[in-house]
Amino acid sequence: MLIVVLLFFIGLFLFDAGGNYDQTVDEMLEKYNPPKKDYVIVIDYRKHLFTKRLYLYDVKNRKEVIRSRVAHAYNSGLFYAGDFSNINESKKSCYGAFLTGTSYNGQYGYAMRVNGLDKGINDQAYKRAIVFHSVENLPVMWSWGCFVTPPDINKRLINLTREGRLVVVLK
Repeated sequence: MLIVVLLFFIGLFLFDAGGNYDQTVDEMLEKYNPPKKDYVIVIDYRKHLFTKRLYLYDVKNRKEVIRSRVAHAYNSGLFYAGDFSNINESKKSCYGAFLTGTSYNGQYGYAMRVNGLDKGINDQAYKRAIVFHSVENLPVMWSWGCFVTPPDINKRLINLTREGRLVVVLK
């Protein structure tokens, strides 16, 4: 039994496969028709916490330009995000499609607002203050619902995608 548990945890850290999201990106761009279509952020919460499960997809060149780890809310699950909410103060992640908003400097440094596009699924994201941000000098594995990325990724991701790009969060 101990060997099975050890193999499970070794697999969590070593297996970090990317994904092919071409079809998903195309379908979501057609469905939501965001103002800017050059980049799409895909977050695949079907993958565990220790993998790089955030992908910045360059639509024109049909390739990923950033792959990164991203936190999910602790109340959504320990290793996998599986329990989602649209309710304020739930401290859970949300899923679906979002539109990026403005960038700003806030409590956790450089950040970017998002607006949920799916009624009843994530349309309270802005009111819940669900944002992209980083946390300097503190390795964050979980959040209270925000999309927390490593400091070395955060600024570039926000600068490439703020104000009108699509974010797709898969569950």
